[in-house]
Amino acid sequence: SFFSEEIEKHEGDTDFLILAHCGPWDVDTTVNAAGVQTGSKGLSEILSKYNKRIICLMHGHLHDKMGTAKVPGTECVVVNPGPVCILRCAEILIDKAKEGRWKVSDVKLIAV
Repeated sequence: SFFSEEIEKHEGDTDFLILAHCGPWDVDTTVNAAGVQTGSKGLSEILSKYNKRIICLMHGHLHDKMGTAKVPGTECVVVNPGPVCILRCAEILIDKAKEGRWKVSDVKLIAV
């Protein structure tokens, strides 16, 4: 996949923040109002495979589930800021952790 190829191009000490249209499978930000899961299983597999290297995934696609979530079994913070058509966005603060890796320290969902 595109993400796997790009991650493999970089050394193991590089951390990633991914911006994608669709979110991962099995997190709250990808379950619609009818309870239907709309996330990508393939994206969830990539997040699991590169658990420590992908620190954040920001996605859209599902307008009615703004919020944050953690991908089960990973360090990845998932952010769905909501639809830009109603002026929604997110501020994601990233800091170096004690062990030298980057981590998401705070997420603010913003209505402009």
